[in-house]
Amino acid sequence: MALVRRFVVAEDSMRPALEPGDGLLAVPLRRPRKGKICVVRQPGSTDFWLVKRITAVPGEVVEVEGRHWRVGDDQVFVLSDNREVTNADSRLYGPLPSDDAYRVVLRIPKPLMMR
Repeated sequence: MALVRRFVVAEDSMRPALEPGDGLLAVPLRRPRKGKICVVRQPGSTDFWLVKRITAVPGEVVEVEGRHWRVGDDQVFVLSDNREVTNADSRLYGPLPSDDAYRVVLRIPKPLMMR
């Protein structure tokens, strides 16, 4: 796992916190914390990543839209900030593995990325 990874936001699911085209610098997710933004691999994909907010950590039980999930060891439950535009988060996939996830440490706004 790389010590620092660079990602670019591709869609609207994290608006208003993140905008399409924003750059992100991220480090391996060691201790998941609720409220932090992370990047997790989309299930079934080797090269597509999801940028989401951690809403539950290992050992917690979460209820969203009438469904219950228990977050296991080495998992996180993540949701989009802008949930109306997509359900491609833990509402669709359930808790996701945290062992190959990254914590966002720096946002580079799109205008700065364009320079």
